[in-house]
Amino acid sequence: MSTEQPDVSAAVPARIRLGRVVLGILILLIPIAGLAAWAMSPWTPEISAVLMIEDQVMTPGLASAQPPLTNDALNRRAAGVVASILDEALLRESLNDPEVRDTAWYRNEPDKMRLLDTLTHRLKVRATPDTGIITVAFRTGEPQDAARIVNTIVRRCLDRVQRNCREVYANKLDALTKHESELKRQCEQIHSQKEAFITSPLGASGITTGVNPLADVIRYLAVEGSRLDIEVSRLKIALNRMRGERSAAAAGAGSPATRPVELPAATQAAAPVSDIEAEYLDMLQLQIAVQERWNQAKAEQRDADRKAAQYARLAEEQARVERQLDRVGEELNALQLVMRNALSSPDMVGIRAISLAVGAPAFSP
Repeated sequence: MSTEQPDVSAAVPARIRLGRVVLGILILLIPIAGLAAWAMSPWTPEISAVLMIEDQVMTPGLASAQPPLTNDALNRRAAGVVASILDEALLRESLNDPEVRDTAWYRNEPDKMRLLDTLTHRLKVRATPDTGIITVAFRTGEPQDAARIVNTIVRRCLDRVQRNCREVYANKLDALTKHESELKRQCEQIHSQKEAFITSPLGASGITTGVNPLADVIRYLAVEGSRLDIEVSRLKIALNRMRGERSAAAAGAGSPATRPVELPAATQAAAPVSDIEAEYLDMLQLQIAVQERWNQAKAEQRDADRKAAQYARLAEEQARVERQLDRVGEELNALQLVMRNALSSPDMVGIRAISLAVGAPAFSP
């Protein structure tokens, strides 16, 4: 008696085909379900604020403090602002701000340690090249929360920029004040040196006035020296003639065969001096005195010329320092005006918010 077995080999391919059909349907349903879930999920808007780098920092009553920025300089400054906004210390300060702590986004986060990572992940900061425009955007479920977070970060950034600018201006003001004090000290020192020239005896020699009284003295002594030279020459000729006549008279009174006897020096010195000899000696002494006075006057003139050159250099140096002091004074006045007027507003320190978040989507994702 035989038993018939069912044909299993024929049913297996049918099951495989059915499994493949079911798998294909599931594969099609998974993306459709994902799209449906995405469509049914609430839309999370992105709220943004816009900052702008000023290419010129203008101050009321003054010209621009610096020339217009080139595109490269503008982009570098914008990159610096972007880095400042994304700075971890600034973001931590923003998280501790009451405006942010009061948001539902902050309160609903059970793990507060994750807030910085979440903020960094959702915060978008981008700079538009060659424009100086920086967009700060944040995405969360509540537009009002996003607006408060973005505005807090922007405000913190502007406060930091203003503090840094105030510090830069304060350091520059301190440096200019010290420079002004040093220039004033130099002016006082130069003035004291000039006063020493004026009160010295050489001050009367034309050092400070430009008048040269020694020139008249030197000319007078030169003329007097020339006159004495002529007079001494005349007396010398007369003296030689007189001595010749004496020698001739002594030779005629003696024997022709013998030479005249020379008197000892002591005897000659004891001999009476004639008027011509006395006048000649006086003229020689006067000539020597005039020559010595002329040499002294020339030495005084050289010293006076040297002192006059020093005085002129001091005057030029004083004029240069005074011009520099005037420029520093103008810079100080301008800087004080900047610190008094411009620092009261972040718009005057090279960056300003041209559009803050208002709790509504700035643009669709």
